Amino acid sequence: MNTDVKQLKIIAIKAVYVLKNKAVFIFIIVGLALVGFLVLQIRTLASTEPTDDMLTEKMGETRPIRIDEESVETVKNLQETNIEVKALFDQNRNNPFSE
Repeated sequence: MNTDVKQLKIIAIKAVYVLKNKAVFIFIIVGLALVGFLVLQIRTLASTEPTDDMLTEKMGETRPIRIDEESVETVKNLQETNIEVKALFDQNRNNPFSE
């Protein structure tokens, strides 16, 4: 039993010495493997197309835009009271590219 512990100790010291000498190489290999794995995962996730079920689910989530009646009345009142804004609004609405 005592000799087994001494042999394990010697083997562990040798392994630490070898790993210490090759630490940079091991670090670079592990880093490159990690980057390669991430690139492959990103590539597969970017190229997948949504299924029909996913599309119908997302289309069902869309709701029509609801405009508040109070806001509509406020805009109409502002448009009626300010002649200059009304003129600019109508002119740009008819021809937005005119100067």
